[in-house]
Amino acid sequence: LWEETGIRQEDIALDPDFRWTIEYDVDGRRYGLGERVHKTVVIFLGKVAHQANIAMTEHVGFEWVRWHPPHKIQWQTIDPLLAAVAEWKARKEGTEARE
Repeated sequence: LWEETGIRQEDIALDPDFRWTIEYDVDGRRYGLGERVHKTVVIFLGKVAHQANIAMTEHVGFEWVRWHPPHKIQWQTIDPLLAAVAEWKARKEGTEARE
């Protein structure tokens, strides 16, 4: 998180019960390789303790999005991740995830 946003570890409270994993292949030329590279991305859920100043290092910008599932942001990774968060949150609260 720090690498992507500048938010420090001590400013985040991680939820120990949420973990989401996705695997996919990417073009290895980005990594100086001639073949496809298999990536595994693991996402944890956390809450920022206070208002954070975002410091972009690898991206040109960011956007805060109001929590109102289902989200249609990016179908490959972001939408499935947010659907998993909605399901997890509904189970934790004892309600049904909104469709």
